[in-house]
Amino acid sequence: VDLRAGQDEVPSDLAALLVIGPQKQISARELFRIDQYLMNGGAVGFFVGGVKVDLQSQAPTLAGEVLDTGVNDLFDRYGIHVNSDLVFEPRQSGRIPIRGPMGIPLLLSYPPWPTVAPLAAGHPVTFRLEQLTLPFTSSLRIEDRLRSSRQARLTVLGSSTPQSWRETSGWSLEPNRQQWARGTDGGPFPLAAALEGTLPSAWADRPAPGEPAPPDTGPMSTPDGGVPGTPEVVRQRTRSSRLLVVGGSDVATDVIQSLMSRMARSETPSETALMVNAVAWLTQERGLIAVRAKEIEEPL
Repeated sequence: VDLRAGQDEVPSDLAALLVIGPQKQISARELFRIDQYLMNGGAVGFFVGGVKVDLQSQAPTLAGEVLDTGVNDLFDRYGIHVNSDLVFEPRQSGRIPIRGPMGIPLLLSYPPWPTVAPLAAGHPVTFRLEQLTLPFTSSLRIEDRLRSSRQARLTVLGSSTPQSWRETSGWSLEPNRQQWARGTDGGPFPLAAALEGTLPSAWADRPAPGEPAPPDTGPMSTPDGGVPGTPEVVRQRTRSSRLLVVGGSDVATDVIQSLMSRMARSETPSETALMVNAVAWLTQERGLIAVRAKEIEEPL
């Protein structure tokens, strides 16, 4: 869906919207369009972290850098925040293939790829998934007002273990490191969450972002309607909406999906099932989740 920098609305008949790995800041007007789509009973899945790790970089070392996509301008109003950090798991971590002595391939435990277990087995997005690897994932901060909300039902789909830690700067991510020094900011940390219910608009108490106002040429220059191009705000609707937030986008990429499939020796590893389940939940195709769960239990 191309919102043309927020000039267009999200189509009201769109079953669900996925926002995966934006690499630049999303404009306030685009965020407003997404917010209003949610206010009208829409469903949105965000796979976005607060740190960028470029696996295709030609730099001599693998490192991370802060990524400000602007999504927290939306999330903060709902009671959730994607932190500018990376979560590390010293024991319960995913494995990556490396070349060992004499070129022999080896699988190495890699703390920047936390493996999440247990998961919220009762929720459709993580239905019957025993574990899930989330590469280069940021933690989520969830406010108490959201946890206790009667209008929106919160489900933390997965968290890191108490042995995990998070780092907010100086991300050195070289796989061949011999040791990983445990940080002082320890877990557990929420890594993925789902919301279902009625949410207040992120613009409930502020004007909608509009097009730039024309130059001020005097007291009669601004029309009675206000700033040109400013749409009307739907501040809260009783129609239920669905919001999925995962603190990283690498799990949704073709590179990671293919790697996980090869290592699991399955066409449907947990990471692929997560994406299928997410789309099914957002679009309310519950039957698709049941079929996918059967495939995971009884692979062909």
